[in-house]
Amino acid sequence: MANYNYQARTINGNLVKGKIDAKDEGEAKIKLRAKQLVPVKVTLVGADDSQKSDLEDILRKAFAPKVASKELKIFTRQFATLINSGIPIADALKILRRADE
Repeated sequence: MANYNYQARTINGNLVKGKIDAKDEGEAKIKLRAKQLVPVKVTLVGADDSQKSDLEDILRKAFAPKVASKELKIFTRQFATLINSGIPIADALKILRRADE
């Protein structure tokens, strides 16, 4: 098993730091979630700087907002209207995709 340094958020949103033993990064994240922590950054102890920066880049991209909140609100409102009118989900998504083009 390897040691990983982590930064995670509690249910209250507080940032906590620590170390955890796991066989890989995925298992470390699972163990953190089991402790009701949301992993923010998990790095292998002793990893060189290039590995750390790569991991930080991946995490930054994974948690970066992909869709503007305004666009999400519009999509959700339109999608709900279509679903409530009895249109099947697949057809509603096709309609919204065509409307965006």
